[in-house]
Amino acid sequence: MTALSQENHLPTPVTSEAFNNLKTHSPFLRSLDYSESFVLTGMARIEGNIYATLFDSESSESRIISERMNPDGWQLVDVEGNGSDLESLTANIQVNGGQVFSIRYQEAEFKPIRGMTGGNRSGAGSSLNQEQIDSARRAGQDPNAGFRGDGYRGPPPPEILDKLKKISSTQREQLARRVMQMYNDGVDNEVRSKFYRESLDRAVQQR
Repeated sequence: MTALSQENHLPTPVTSEAFNNLKTHSPFLRSLDYSESFVLTGMARIEGNIYATLFDSESSESRIISERMNPDGWQLVDVEGNGSDLESLTANIQVNGGQVFSIRYQEAEFKPIRGMTGGNRSGAGSSLNQEQIDSARRAGQDPNAGFRGDGYRGPPPPEILDKLKKISSTQREQLARRVMQMYNDGVDNEVRSKFYRESLDRAVQQR
């Protein structure tokens, strides 16, 4: 084999230009944009502390975030907008002490539970069990139906019932889901009850 033929069989040298695309679009520098999958569905100020309810449209799960970092590393940095107008609010969330994401208010859209057949039943993923999902649906359909975590034994008191009748069945169900999620997360009963009442008041005011 001649020297010329040997050169033809050698691999083409790799130059720095071959890595230009990797430098500008590195997968290791790419961060998750939670503002694309999460929406803000509720906000409440309780004893000077702000609590935000976020809904994950990918997993159909809700989570409660406050100004104190939770075990998952999520923390509410601040809230922008008019406090009396939920639709104007944007929650700025920091994850694991890193980038801050802005999450705007939007009505949550629940996805059907995997493997469930028949009807239009929807759920909140693994965060709520089937009994809680059914309870939330009943609370949405019937304002008189209480649910675990609402802070009342039996049906809601008259003043709460009157407000529940003023909002839609979808709003009632979503509110029940959020409160039961707080119950599952171990949120104190007093804090949970205040969140429920304030969220209900806000929903009525926005009608």
